[in-house]
Amino acid sequence: MRTGMSLGQTQTLQQSLVMTPALQQAIKLLQLSRLELEEQIETELLENPVLEAEPADSTDEWDEVPAQVSEGEKEINDFENYLNSYGENFSEGASYEIPDDEYETPIKNRESFTAMLLGQLGLMKIGEEQRGAAYILVNNLDEDGYLRVPLEELASEHYPVALLEEVLVEVVQNLEPLGVGSRSIKEFLLVQLENMSHRELTAPYDVVRGIIEKFLEEMDKKGLKKITRVLKCTEEEALEAIALIRDMEPVPAQGYVDDENSTVIPDVYYVKDKDGQFLVLTNDDGLPRLNVNHSYIQLAKSAPDKESYAYIERKYQAAKWFIKSIEQRQKTILRVAQSILKFQSEFFHRGPMYLKGLNLREVADDIGVHESTVSRVTTSKYAHTPYGIYELKFFFGSGIKGGSLSVDVLKHRLREIIEGENPQKPLSDEKLVSMLAAEGFDVARRTVAKYRADLGIPTASARKNKL
Repeated sequence: MRTGMSLGQTQTLQQSLVMTPALQQAIKLLQLSRLELEEQIETELLENPVLEAEPADSTDEWDEVPAQVSEGEKEINDFENYLNSYGENFSEGASYEIPDDEYETPIKNRESFTAMLLGQLGLMKIGEEQRGAAYILVNNLDEDGYLRVPLEELASEHYPVALLEEVLVEVVQNLEPLGVGSRSIKEFLLVQLENMSHRELTAPYDVVRGIIEKFLEEMDKKGLKKITRVLKCTEEEALEAIALIRDMEPVPAQGYVDDENSTVIPDVYYVKDKDGQFLVLTNDDGLPRLNVNHSYIQLAKSAPDKESYAYIERKYQAAKWFIKSIEQRQKTILRVAQSILKFQSEFFHRGPMYLKGLNLREVADDIGVHESTVSRVTTSKYAHTPYGIYELKFFFGSGIKGGSLSVDVLKHRLREIIEGENPQKPLSDEKLVSMLAAEGFDVARRTVAKYRADLGIPTASARKNKL
């Protein structure tokens, strides 16, 4: 018996999803931040008299009006088809009430950003002297995540400049976001370069580093000839390096808006139940409950003409669609947040140091939506966790790049490679990165250097000098 769909049937299904204005509005709602959503709701309440922010009666009387409403229902179905293009229908999340004292008032971003960094420090296995120095440094970062205050001004008898310098480079700049605490854009770019994986480094390392250190202000056509002459590279290599540098982040706190006058309100809360298991709760606090104004439904029954009746019907459909779109938005955020909890369980139970590599497609496949939907949902949406407030995008793309490979596995393989090297020609960290990349470990040069040091293995030059 034939079970598949014909090409014609498939084309018909694909063509049936028309991007109507209502559908476009629903998709737009997915990517709005919490504050933008509140503003959009206020706008809709002003423009649509059928929409109200008050509890409605339990029965909807519109069905009694002999009108054709199938087009509106079709658009609602289209939106569900768009979100779940190859997945199942949305399911409701568990019902759980957050106590009033756990609902935080709008949180200043500066405070939440600093608290997030301090939370990471609290989980690190470092000495108390180092921890104290790190706290001093973090509390003196500016709104961009840079350390503009000279170390000499922060130094004291207990925390000398040498200690602050060591902690800044080895501890603070390795927090998330990577490179926070850099003292200049040059230093920040170098931190990013040192942490690039073999796959991300799309230009010769020495050329990129040379341009950052010597030619950061001359990355134009006029400076190109000088760059190639001094760094002894080709024009193509120089252009590749310049393109890579321009793609780097210019600000350590990018994505963490540290405007003292702005606020971040979590969209979801990760809380533990009585058994110590985490639950995901959507934060609907402060969002008005939207309903259809039934007085307009009654008015439609006695409309004097078709135009008046059609106007009320359009506004009714728009109100129903807007309410449905917001409900779907909240459900989609919940499902994405639940999937993040599933993939990043170690983070929630053990802390930020246990964040794993995760990409949008994994979550999209897990909940049965398109990858672009996950991208929209995680943009400008924030989660309240035991370790601070994070943008949902924070949970993607970190960890050991290329997957959730165990750090222990990587360290073990690193030791094996070094133990098998030619003692006369020890392997440099850059060479180790290339060898690990060939085996599927897509890690950064700086990561290799850190893990090598953790294993008590000296640098290549030091290993050679031991002979």
